[in-house]
Amino acid sequence: MLKFDTNTNFLAPALSIFTPAIGQIFFSRNAILHFASSASFRCHLIAFSGKRKSRLRSLRIFNDIECKPSCYIGILTAINIAISLLTLTAAVLIGLPNPVTLGVLAFMLNYISLIGHAIMAIVLFAVGLIAVASLGYALIAPDIFITNRPSRTNS
Repeated sequence: MLKFDTNTNFLAPALSIFTPAIGQIFFSRNAILHFASSASFRCHLIAFSGKRKSRLRSLRIFNDIECKPSCYIGILTAINIAISLLTLTAAVLIGLPNPVTLGVLAFMLNYISLIGHAIMAIVLFAVGLIAVASLGYALIAPDIFITNRPSRTNS
């Protein structure tokens, strides 16, 4: 029979996995934005556009590339903070171990569209099943997490 030690802290292994992944995502995003916003790249691409209308459209696209990802990441971060606070609150109320760790994990996993939310629901179910050893109570935390999904409609 498998025995699980619920007293161990899984924050360190979780951070060792997700910290490089999140760092790579932000590095890639910044590298793409830096390349797209460099003056020489802009000038060559705009000069390549033949007509005045095409050049203006290229300029608008470059301006959107610089502005809108920052807005998107900011809004996504605010939504993820709310989701992590909801997860933390639910974990405390249900009595799951390490509620802060579950909240941080929910925050990080929600940056991965679709898959991250599913992984977090599975983690909540597994932790609930181990902590309370009842299927009904184990489904409460993932149920709260899944019913919150419509509030994040960007993925």
